[in-house]
Amino acid sequence: MSVTRALVGLYPPAVRERWGPELEEEACRDGWRGWPDLTVNLLGLWMHPAIWPAGSMTHRRARVAKLAIGLTGTGWLTGHALLELSAAVPRSLTHSWILDACDAITLLGFLLVLPLPRPASWPALAATAARRLPLLGGWWLALIVAVVQVARTVASIEPPPGPRRLVTGLWFATLGLSTSAGVFVTATFASGNDLVTGLAAGCGLVALALAGGGTIRDLAAID
Repeated sequence: MSVTRALVGLYPPAVRERWGPELEEEACRDGWRGWPDLTVNLLGLWMHPAIWPAGSMTHRRARVAKLAIGLTGTGWLTGHALLELSAAVPRSLTHSWILDACDAITLLGFLLVLPLPRPASWPALAATAARRLPLLGGWWLALIVAVVQVARTVASIEPPPGPRRLVTGLWFATLGLSTSAGVFVTATFASGNDLVTGLAAGCGLVALALAGGGTIRDLAAID
C-alpha cells in the first residue's frame, strides 16, 4: 500500500464513505507533494467530528459527546502524569485549591456531556462496562485503558446529550483544561525544573482546549 493510500485510509470513516474515491484520486494525482496537506487535513478532521457527514444532528451530537469525553479524560491523565511522574511542577500543587478547582470545572464538563441512557438499556450497558473495564494490573496501564474504554462505552449510549447541555459541557471542559494548562506552564517556569516536560504537558492541554473550543464553533455554524 502506498503512503498516499495509507494516509487516505486514516481519514474518519464517515469522510471516507462520502468522498473516499474522489479524495484518493486527487491525492494520487498530487503524489508525494500532497502528503503534507493530507496529513494536516487528516488531523484537523479528527478534531472536528461535528462537521463530518451525518444523517442527523443526533448523530453529530453523539460524535461530539465522544470527543468531549476523550478530551476531558486525556486532559486529566496528562495533568495527573505531570504531577506524579516529573519534577516540572512543585509537589505542593498536587492538592492545591486552584488545581482542585480546575479538576472540578473539567469534571462538570465531563458530566454534562455524558449521554443519559434509557432505563431499558441499563442491563446491556452494565454488561458492556463489565466486559470493557476489568480489574487491570499496573496503575498507569489501568488509567490509560480506563480512559479509552470509558470513551468507547459512552459512545454506545443513546440518546446523546441535548444541544444546550452538550455545548455547556464543552464550555466547562474547555475552561477547565485551559486553566490547568496555564497553571502548569506558570508553575514550570517558576520552578525551573524539567521545562521540556512541563511545557509539553501544558501545550498538550492547550491543544485539547482548542479542540473543545473549535467543536463549539462547529456546532454553532451547523445550527
